[in-house]
Amino acid sequence: MIVVRPLQVDLLNSWTELFRAEQCTCYCHYWHFEEDKNTWLERCATTPEANLEAMRVRARSSDPLGLVAMDSEVCVGWMKLGPTSSLTKLRNQSVYRRLPLATDNATFVVGCFLIRTESRRRGVAKMLLEAAPSFVRGHGGIAIEAYPHKVVGRVHDAHAWRGRASMFESFGYQCVAENDVYPVYRLEL
Repeated sequence: MIVVRPLQVDLLNSWTELFRAEQCTCYCHYWHFEEDKNTWLERCATTPEANLEAMRVRARSSDPLGLVAMDSEVCVGWMKLGPTSSLTKLRNQSVYRRLPLATDNATFVVGCFLIRTESRRRGVAKMLLEAAPSFVRGHGGIAIEAYPHKVVGRVHDAHAWRGRASMFESFGYQCVAENDVYPVYRLEL
């Protein structure tokens, strides 16, 4: 049985194993990394443990980082979910700079999803998204924004890391700003 929980120190080893199993060297540190794209790519290729250590430090703080889906002791899914101020890199991307995005800590952002390969197509991402409102309210949040990949038809798993627009729509998120690939969806709590 899969249970969704906030990422906390006691789950860090299982969470780390998810990223290792999926050969994902970002360790979900991308949205916090303030240097340029080439420096980021080099870091992921040569010193991914720096990304892991940075996220371990964040997990030891009281900052909300996101939710994990646990199947017994195995982390089968992850959803980055934190206040807008913690994901500053997102706000600086050219595709979003001119859009009316929330900047307060009462609005949380879904940054990405990572689902273990053998657990895909089992509804894990939906379980994580379903748990988001309770998690956000528990941290004083009043809204959630997401920037899903807007596609029609099948999308390769590698391109679905921000989720699909249709999944957010099924949970009541409304499109509040359009762009070509990653529109802005919002759920008021």
